[in-house]
Amino acid sequence: MEDARKESESRSERLEDIFAALEKKRNHLIAWDEKTVRQLLEYVKVLSGEKLLVIFKGGMEREVTMS
Repeated sequence: MEDARKESESRSERLEDIFAALEKKRNHLIAWDEKTVRQLLEYVKVLSGEKLLVIFKGGMEREVTMS
């Protein structure tokens, strides 16, 4: 049980690090890395013309507003 909790915390911390890095790159062009994207994402759902719901492997979700 403790191992599962530690793994979940580690995954959450890693995702927060990823979100922080992506936020810093928001207005900068970056290279698309298909392999990395496929490792991190389960799928992306379009909610509206301005909003996406990004579902990461492991079930974490993040709503993103496009600008």
